Amino acid sequence: MAASLLALASPGAESASGCAALVVTKAKVAFPYERSIQAAVNEARPCDWVLVAPGVYPGSVVIRTPDLHLRGWIATGSSSMAATGRA
Repeated sequence: MAASLLALASPGAESASGCAALVVTKAKVAFPYERSIQAAVNEARPCDWVLVAPGVYPGSVVIRTPDLHLRGWIATGSSSMAATGRA
């Protein structure tokens, strides 16, 4: 699982486009991560990706950052995330 996320992007590091990937996981991994979706969303800047590992993350999430990408990630490489609300 952690290898899948690490292969996706260099978490916390900016790409050539200036976008960063922030990882949310309950697992202990060898790269920077957040334990809550809201914490990662609060840290994110426009065009960043918030990648969410499988798990239950209780609570609401408020996104005020424009052009933020929020994605659930499972080991097979597919994504699935249930969300409600509007931009």
